[in-house]
Amino acid sequence: MYFEEGYRRKDIMTTLGIKNDTQLEGWFRRFRAEGYDGLYYQQKGPKSRRKDDITALERIEELEMKVDLLEAFLSVEGRK
Repeated sequence: MYFEEGYRRKDIMTTLGIKNDTQLEGWFRRFRAEGYDGLYYQQKGPKSRRKDDITALERIEELEMKVDLLEAFLSVEGRK
């Protein structure tokens, strides 16, 4: 939304229900460094997780998050 659509940070935070701008800045930092792949898995402790290591429940949670983000984006765009 920020990089491709030009939305302001405040609008993104309001739309997605983000209360802490530090979280949004962390997403921006990871996106700049790793692209979309950097947004899929966050580091837990000193080691990063590989895509092969996720459980079925984690995959479901990831897909649910993607659906929520897509629905928020579409509602902002007036498509839903």
